Order: sequence, then C-alpha cells, then structure tokens
Amino acid sequence: MGILIDTVRIYNFRSLKNIEVKLSPFTLLVGMNNSGKTSFLKALQLALGVERQFITSDDFFISRKTAKNKDNEILVDILIVPVDDKYKRKNTFDDNWVEQFGYNLLRVDAEDNQYVAFRTQIRFDSLKNEFIKEKFPLKEWPEKNG
Repeated sequence: MGILIDTVRIYNFRSLKNIEVKLSPFTLLVGMNNSGKTSFLKALQLALGVERQFITSDDFFISRKTAKNKDNEILVDILIVPVDDKYKRKNTFDDNWVEQFGYNLLRVDAEDNQYVAFRTQIRFDSLKNEFIKEKFPLKEWPEKNG
C-alpha cells in the first residue's frame, strides 16, 4: 500500500562525515546539541526537496585535524522500499507507486524484493563557479558511501 524510506546514507555533509541510518515508520532523532540532527534533516531536504536549496562551502565536511582537507562532493543516498498497511516490508510496489517512480527506477535485490535507490550528489564546478546538484538512480544499493 505504501512506501518507507528504509535507509539514508550521508557522506561529507556538514558534521556528518559518513553515516548510515536505518529508518522505521516512526523515527525520533535525539541527541546533544551539535550532534548532527539538523544536518541529517537538511541532507534529507537536499535529497528529497523539490525547491532550490542554497549550498555553500560550509555545507561540506571539514576535518577538525586538517581544516583545509575537504572532499569535493556531498553524497546522499536514499533507499525506498514497499510496505503494507502495517509497515511490514512487501516484495513489490503497488501500481500507483510504480507509476510515480517509473519502471526505470525500480530495482530487485537478491531475494526478489523491489526497491528504489537514488543518489544526490553535490559538487563544486570551478568553471561555472557554482555548486552543482545532480540526482540519479543507483543500479544497486552500494555497501557504503565514498
């Protein structure tokens, strides 16, 4: 009947160097100040939001040991799975979700379960002197970012 954002991976965004978070139908973010809760939500907004987001060099992770050592991209991977009315994992998406996603985004794992996985990549284009945001489907769910 529905869908669930099952897993979010964030690489090199603000205070989040390389994290993976498994989500449930109800997920509560709890933590001390400056522990990355807002950064996690902003990364989700970058990946899922339709409006144009403002990106600066401050959004890229900077190591405390070597402040000048910056990676040149931010990655946000999203894994979406089909669920039933009780949020139990289903094997296939309902037709309305297939229509929303399009057949070109659907993937099947080793257990014949359908999923949709996509990556949002943000990098600096020195020729245009601006940050470029691109979204593209993942052919398979990678082991980890980076």
